[in-house]
Amino acid sequence: MQKLDDILEVLERWCLYIAALAGAAMMTHVAVDVFSRTVLNAPLHGTNVVAARYYMVALAFLPLAFVSRNLGHMSVDVFTSNLRGGVRRLVDLFSTSLMLVYVGMLTWMAFESAQRRTASGEFIDLQIAVIPVWQGRWIVPLACGLLFLHVLIRLLRSLSAPDRESLQ
Repeated sequence: MQKLDDILEVLERWCLYIAALAGAAMMTHVAVDVFSRTVLNAPLHGTNVVAARYYMVALAFLPLAFVSRNLGHMSVDVFTSNLRGGVRRLVDLFSTSLMLVYVGMLTWMAFESAQRRTASGEFIDLQIAVIPVWQGRWIVPLACGLLFLHVLIRLLRSLSAPDRESLQ
């Protein structure tokens, strides 16, 4: 299981790097579009489509597993912060199991959607150009699948280490 976790960690880091590149590419693309539109009076057609269907999706979803690995998600533990021992462990196991189910369903639904959109060859018609957008649909199941595997490993480790107080 450690080898799989190490591989996932590398993939999560690469997804973070790709998301950072997508952010830089989006800023550059939009800046060039604004410059071209205002100075040259020639906007880049499809900037909003590419930004919404590729850049923003990558920025929002690709870093999820990396953030989860580094415990960077928001946590509101007003009711559980004073719990100790077995009760805290049960709450952590329950919440992690619930997250695993939710992320698993999200991954499956995103995968099915990506398959349908790929089969139909989804595109956006801008009247002067056609932009295929089905490829961007695969970002979500990829990112959610990595998050699912990460949460699964965290849950399995917690179940096999009964002396730990929580799932951190």
